[in-house]
Amino acid sequence: MVAADIDSDNVSACQRYIGSPAEYCALDLLPPTNFEDGEFDLIIGVSVLTHLNEQAQFAWLRELRRICKRGGVLVTSIVGLDYYTKLSLWGFWEGGLEGYLRHVDTGFALAGCNSLLSEQISEEGYYVNVAHSHRYVEKEWARFFRVVDIVPGLLGHQDAVLLQAQ
Repeated sequence: MVAADIDSDNVSACQRYIGSPAEYCALDLLPPTNFEDGEFDLIIGVSVLTHLNEQAQFAWLRELRRICKRGGVLVTSIVGLDYYTKLSLWGFWEGGLEGYLRHVDTGFALAGCNSLLSEQISEEGYYVNVAHSHRYVEKEWARFFRVVDIVPGLLGHQDAVLLQAQ
């Protein structure tokens, strides 16, 4: 088992408090990783792609596909349209009505920087808040994986996305 994160503090804390049997490694903000092609049967990344702009998201999806064994599974999450709508009504997302309408139209909404996460790394603006529609995931992420299912609200305010490497 391997646990990886771009935040070296998280990696150190896991090594210290969780320890074996996992191997822990810090990753660069952008691919590639040092993992072998097809090294993993299962990859889990919750609340990861919800904080990357499209360019970084596609770079990581491409890398995750490279390191996922054919037939392997990637479980990840998105902030879906339903929750995005609620957060928009509460004024949580930057961009207001215009941002909401852009999300409905394109299926992808970049809602500004995530200041809480941005404090953890030196690359200003790397961490953002984004939302994806199911239609967007089914179209765009299908370039990298087969979209098996999207389960609304399975992870609280995030929808679980089950992908399979082909």
